[in-house]
Amino acid sequence: GKSQEVFVSYERIGLWLLQIPFNLVNRNKDMESIIAINKVVSNPSYTPTYASYKSKDGVWVQLLGLETKRHLNRTIAALGVQWRTYGSILYQVVTKVLPNSKEKNVAKRVKPVFESICKYIKEGFSNHTFSELQKSFKKHDVWYAPIRSPSSLVNYKQTHQNNIIHISESGKISVASPIRFTLLN
Repeated sequence: GKSQEVFVSYERIGLWLLQIPFNLVNRNKDMESIIAINKVVSNPSYTPTYASYKSKDGVWVQLLGLETKRHLNRTIAALGVQWRTYGSILYQVVTKVLPNSKEKNVAKRVKPVFESICKYIKEGFSNHTFSELQKSFKKHDVWYAPIRSPSSLVNYKQTHQNNIIHISESGKISVASPIRFTLLN
């Protein structure tokens, strides 16, 4: 057979992956609490280093650290909230998690810990501009991406260079496939 070149665009894959939670919420509104952090943080993200937060200057940022254990320390260090976060985690464990040993559902039992982590990460974001976050994230090796609005994504130069979107002759915009296969001669 012929060899193939595989071109993968992570930004396109991200757009496709976002369709999964949107479809879940579209089919069942109760799923929203699992996917999005409530602004009051009543439904904490159990992956706080893989969630969206708003910076001081209003830029939304998606943290890309899916493995909380691997990414939490560097994220809270970059945000300057590590000691408050650690202290709060200890307090939540001692006052709410350990005394609640009768709760069989582990997610419910540790919920106060994740509420606290999300609270301090959110606070850290609200204390820094996007420019400040970029510098700190680079220094601490935090994985992130700015969240683009649909209109800014359409106007984003890299979107067109990587063929992420397709605009038909009638002006209809659609997301292109995240993976393209090309036969090599």
